[in-house]
Amino acid sequence: MNGHPPLTQSTVQTPGFAHYGLAWSPFYANRLAVASAANFGLVGNGRLHVMSLATPAGTPLPAISLDNQFPTQDGLYDVAWSEMHE
Repeated sequence: MNGHPPLTQSTVQTPGFAHYGLAWSPFYANRLAVASAANFGLVGNGRLHVMSLATPAGTPLPAISLDNQFPTQDGLYDVAWSEMHE
């Protein structure tokens, strides 16, 4: 898996947004970005979610946490990390 942590069945709640694209960070093996759009991408705004995988103490599986989110005026359907700046 290119050094990335294994995927689990952890969930992150992002009410009102459907997810379309996902990209792992080229700099941090546990960070990912998720592109999303409101109203199932039909009309409305979008949001870029930055998430991390971490293994809480005492649990065998990693959990996904929402680190940051960036609202946009249009729906987002794909995402890519810049390899020039982390």
